[in-house]
Amino acid sequence: MTGYGRGECAAKGAHITVELNTVNRKQAEVSLGIPPELESIESELRDMILASVSRGRVNGRVALQHSGASRAVSNAVNEGQARAYRRELVKLAKSLKMPDNLSLETLLRLPGVLEPSEPTLDGKAFRAPAKRALGQALEALQAMREKEGANLGRDLAKRLAGLRRVAKRVARRAPAVLKQHRERLIERLNNANVETPGADDERLLREMVYYTDRMDITEELTRLDSHFA
Repeated sequence: MTGYGRGECAAKGAHITVELNTVNRKQAEVSLGIPPELESIESELRDMILASVSRGRVNGRVALQHSGASRAVSNAVNEGQARAYRRELVKLAKSLKMPDNLSLETLLRLPGVLEPSEPTLDGKAFRAPAKRALGQALEALQAMREKEGANLGRDLAKRLAGLRRVAKRVARRAPAVLKQHRERLIERLNNANVETPGADDERLLREMVYYTDRMDITEELTRLDSHFA
């Protein structure tokens, strides 16, 4: 069944959105797009999808948006770079016979001394909200698939009822086909100016037996009825 589901959850300074859609396949397949921060829990999310969807290809997308607080950038001091600057500036001051009055504030402004760094996020910290968002998406997805399945079921039931009616009409008409064939055979003989055989004529009887065997559809009707069950 085809379907679509969306879920979202906000927690721990982040907003997680999960979108799922399915197309028909004989087996269950999962294609999941996931941000790097959540790769550590990707297998858990896949298992959760496969536990809910037994057939069909599931295409999923997980989005993670951080709030300003969760993505606050901090600065790390490159002490080695600062010492190198200090050493070279002291040498330069002595060479130029200038006072060594280099302040820490000036030193921190020099390139490479302060290095911005983003916090490392642990995907497992988002396990619970990610699973809640995925659970919502799966619930919506299954609801749509069940609705589609119910509609298809009603349509198939209607078509099946029509086929049953046709099969019954065929079964009722089958005995008349043999009589019609006999009449057409006699008519062709008359048109060819051939003497019309009697009802007990051996040649006519052989022809009718042969035709009856070829046109017997009892087995086919029985087999068809078994498919309706």
